[in-house]
Amino acid sequence: MDNLLNSVLIDSVRPQLRDKLDSGEYQCRNSGGRPYLTDSEGSVLCIHNGEFSVIRDQSFIDKAQNFYDLLPPVFKTLAQRKIMESNPQIAGASLPARCSGSTTPDSALLTQTQCQLLKAMVEEKGVFFNLEDRAITTLDESTCYRPDDLNGFTASKDIRPLANFAAIEKQYTQWAGVDAHGNATAVQSLPQPTSSCRPPLPPQPQKKDVKSIGAVIDYVTPGYHPLVIFDADDTLVARDVINGEAIVVAVEKDTAATLKRLKEKAPDAQIIVLTQATAKATREKLQKTGISEQLFDSIESVNDKIESGADKKATKGTVMQQYIRQMADRPEQVCFVDDMDVMLDDVEATCAKLQIHCTTFLYTGAEEHRDRVCANVLGVSVEEFKRQQKMMQSDSRP
Repeated sequence: MDNLLNSVLIDSVRPQLRDKLDSGEYQCRNSGGRPYLTDSEGSVLCIHNGEFSVIRDQSFIDKAQNFYDLLPPVFKTLAQRKIMESNPQIAGASLPARCSGSTTPDSALLTQTQCQLLKAMVEEKGVFFNLEDRAITTLDESTCYRPDDLNGFTASKDIRPLANFAAIEKQYTQWAGVDAHGNATAVQSLPQPTSSCRPPLPPQPQKKDVKSIGAVIDYVTPGYHPLVIFDADDTLVARDVINGEAIVVAVEKDTAATLKRLKEKAPDAQIIVLTQATAKATREKLQKTGISEQLFDSIESVNDKIESGADKKATKGTVMQQYIRQMADRPEQVCFVDDMDVMLDDVEATCAKLQIHCTTFLYTGAEEHRDRVCANVLGVSVEEFKRQQKMMQSDSRP
């Protein structure tokens, strides 16, 4: 079964997954270094015979792990958060897609992602730098956390000193924007990083005219859990004329590389598609144009909200607001790319209401594609079509 059909199946059970992950009925487990989901009785969640299934048979763990791999990162975040809340001895903090792995050499410093994960453990689990044991431990000193090679932490009952403890403590306290003083090293007592400890957000007002989605990278700011939103039609994909035929193509050939650079700059970012069309139609377009759906945390559809009756008056602003409500970490920054001014205005107004910093981008990279399609329909050259457009605009002026 191809990934498109699997994704459609997962999309159909999203409410069930969200509710049962949130209640703790579905939990995250780990086998052979790969995570998977089970219910409270130990049955595994997977796709079997073309259907979403909950099967009490451990021989289906491989299928369950494949199912987990296809989940949107927001669900992986929720799974990790809930399993840590119910059992703090399981490795990792409450941020996405991280299970136990082998520890890294004690000489290694923390990555940016590990600093963020450690901050989450500090705030939610009372983890601290234990000077006596020279380890990162829980307050009751029953469990220690060691950096692992999965860009996270592995929990252990074996409390052993970290050879690089002093360097890691110094690195984290500097990253968090605080100083350690004597015995006051309990990390949970450190204040949350403020704007002075993080890169400043770009100034407002917003609305930039851009011809490449890569322009967003300059504005996305790590440390604010940014939500980056892309329109689909005439932004990521568009109709173009190839050999005399109008077909759907990727507007930019390096979309995957651009999104990878974006995530490298802001590992805490979520990237979604927000479209007027149906999610199914959008997935098909992405697949046809070679843009992997796995590049995105979710595909959200205004049309689907209206047709399902979930929100008869849905707009891109309201759909974004609904998505933000179910995010594990509320974004402090939104970057939105669309080819229509009215959509940008809607999202800007919603962000203002939610008091979220917003930068919007009017995308013009697909204008040449539209010109070629229109010229092809009219049976004229692109130059002639543009000339006619200018004349029409001139005639319409008072």
